[in-house]
Amino acid sequence: MYRSTAILATLLICALPACDLFKSGPELREPGKDVELTAVVLLATGSVTADGEALRAGSILKSGQLLKTGANSFCDLQVRGTDSSAMIRLKANSEFVLKGRQFGQKREILAELKKGHGMFDLDKISKSEEFQAISPTAVASVRGTKYELMVKGDSTVIEVAEGQVSSRPRVPALEDLPPEVRERSVVVQESVDQLKSKEVVLGPGKKAEVQAVQVSPEVEEAARKAMEAQAQGPEKAKEAAQALDQSVSEDPSLKQELDKAAPPAAQEIPDPEMQQKLEEYKELIRIEKEKIEGDDVSSAVSDRNRQNQAKLMNRIEKVFNKPSETLVLMNGARVSGVVIQIGATYYVYTVNGQVAYPESQVSGIEF
Repeated sequence: MYRSTAILATLLICALPACDLFKSGPELREPGKDVELTAVVLLATGSVTADGEALRAGSILKSGQLLKTGANSFCDLQVRGTDSSAMIRLKANSEFVLKGRQFGQKREILAELKKGHGMFDLDKISKSEEFQAISPTAVASVRGTKYELMVKGDSTVIEVAEGQVSSRPRVPALEDLPPEVRERSVVVQESVDQLKSKEVVLGPGKKAEVQAVQVSPEVEEAARKAMEAQAQGPEKAKEAAQALDQSVSEDPSLKQELDKAAPPAAQEIPDPEMQQKLEEYKELIRIEKEKIEGDDVSSAVSDRNRQNQAKLMNRIEKVFNKPSETLVLMNGARVSGVVIQIGATYYVYTVNGQVAYPESQVSGIEF
């Protein structure tokens, strides 16, 4: 009788989510809700698209859209409707998604750099907001600063120019789950809490390379099944979170991997490199919030780019490693910018985008 009771008690305990592997953390907060965030495109040079549609200066990037930059391309954004008025520069061959979640009175702004190189410049933000820049391997949390993320294969380099950044590794198998599932899972929340305890605060002139936390094939499979609950409603999300917790509770490898995860090691950024970075941040020039509140922001963006034309054209010239020239058309018109000829077409890159002319319309080029 005693033996049967003991066995039954053991089974009941291990039937609880996450068994005893993750039982020490806080209670889960209420799941959040999506927040619609938008960003104004201030500068788009080269191939810049959102969900496959071309972006130009004055375009609006919406929450959840996948922004891509091609080779010899970059894009400057200003996030709207937040305290930080975050400025973001996405360099060549980058992929980026802007999202937001609301938890009661607190809002999380999530700037997800899926690949490539991103620069971030934030004003000081209020306690009711949290801005996180996320890569496949790292999370960088800030309260107002200038910093960069560079995704390099299976790691991310975080570099700080001004202010402070808290950096930690991610466990992508769990943290890439849909928020509807992620926010209802004890295992996910407590895994994140454990990684937060290993955060390293980077100050000005510091950098760190952050590796992701890898998990076993069994945990990967449990996460894959939970992923299928996306957009199926709260009840399905809750069931998926419970199934994930139950499955992972039977695999001690996750806690072992979290225990092994090392805090990122801070290193110095060489002074010449720091000076170059600080100079580039001067190009991230905000527009007053009230001027970019509506749907039509093209005039405000054009004014901003015209007023800072020399500085912005200098950046375009560096991207193409080519000085500006003037394309002279057959009709007498003159168009100045970085001129690139591809086949029988001339492309002129300016602060307000690029224009193309067939060779038959071109009289010549003035240097």
